[in-house]
Amino acid sequence: MIAYRSLKFELPIETLLPVIIQAFKETVYKYKQNTIKTSFLQYFYGTVAGKLVAEKRKIVCEEQPWGLWLGYG
Repeated sequence: MIAYRSLKFELPIETLLPVIIQAFKETVYKYKQNTIKTSFLQYFYGTVAGKLVAEKRKIVCEEQPWGLWLGYG
């Protein structure tokens, strides 16, 4: 998957399947509501990419907690 490779995850893709499945469900819902202005695949890629970026940010935040440089941790 292009979005997975572009973000350079260290985790295997199998651990991110719930996020990808949720993105697919949201894309199908938007398709049924007829709110997608581009093609289905373009919208799905954008949704997956956005969700994977959010997941990557969560992982980085867990590895490197913000604010430790303040001395409160």
